[in-house]
Amino acid sequence: MILMMVIIFFSCKDNYIPETEGEQLVVEGWIKDGEYPVVMLMTSVDVEMNTRDIKELYEHIGNWGRVVVSDGEKSVILTGMYDTDYYPPYVYTTTDIKGVAGKTYTLDVVYNKHHAMAVTTIPAPVKLDSITQSRVEDNDTLWSLSAHFVAPQGKCYYSLFNKIGADAQQFIKCDVGTFDNSAVNPEMLHPKNVTYPVYRTKTLDDYYGVTEYFVEGDTVCVELCTMDSTSFNVWLDYQNIASLSGNMFVPYTRSIRTNINGGYGYWCGYGASHKWTVIGRTIQNLR
Repeated sequence: MILMMVIIFFSCKDNYIPETEGEQLVVEGWIKDGEYPVVMLMTSVDVEMNTRDIKELYEHIGNWGRVVVSDGEKSVILTGMYDTDYYPPYVYTTTDIKGVAGKTYTLDVVYNKHHAMAVTTIPAPVKLDSITQSRVEDNDTLWSLSAHFVAPQGKCYYSLFNKIGADAQQFIKCDVGTFDNSAVNPEMLHPKNVTYPVYRTKTLDDYYGVTEYFVEGDTVCVELCTMDSTSFNVWLDYQNIASLSGNMFVPYTRSIRTNINGGYGYWCGYGASHKWTVIGRTIQNLR
């Protein structure tokens, strides 16, 4: 996801992004209720017309930085390590601080000449009750998924993520998976049962081709995240650019908002709830 964000930030600077000089820091980080923080760093990549080997991007990975997370009571320096379960394959994390719903978390990053800061809050999670499957018409291997949950009253911001594989670690945002209560519970006066489609996202390791559906036999985890309005704006802009930037009749002219002061990217607090399912099997919602 961070690679895609870097490309979006700097591919169309004449139309969307104010021109900047030199290398920029891009941060991708989150902290979930009941889980440890994860942060990844990269420096900006200028888009070229010539094909570039993806291994060249490893030169932009921000290793050996100083990353600090504070909850207002204590500050913890995160440990950087190589981890091929994530992309980019270098993460900063710790077991000395864990996300708690209702708290505010500050991120402070120093990398080379860059200094960036961000603040986020973790809202209360909304329980993901179940995931259901439907076979795609006239196809023997593809299935669609739907998430079921109860939307609480009052304003709430959501995003759906998924990961494929029993050992997968990194969640990827689902296509058209960012929405708020106005889309699923417009009155917001009473809780409401909601069914929302879960669309699969193409990744760098994708070998199924471009499809929003899931492949029979895959083990899939779907995660429903609540977030604050600032984090919601980041993901909504990303979603709109990904969906509309190729449409010359309905161009999307807003740049991606960021809550990173001194860089680009995001630092998001999530109230998270997830369900596992095996595509095409009757035994669903494994845990």
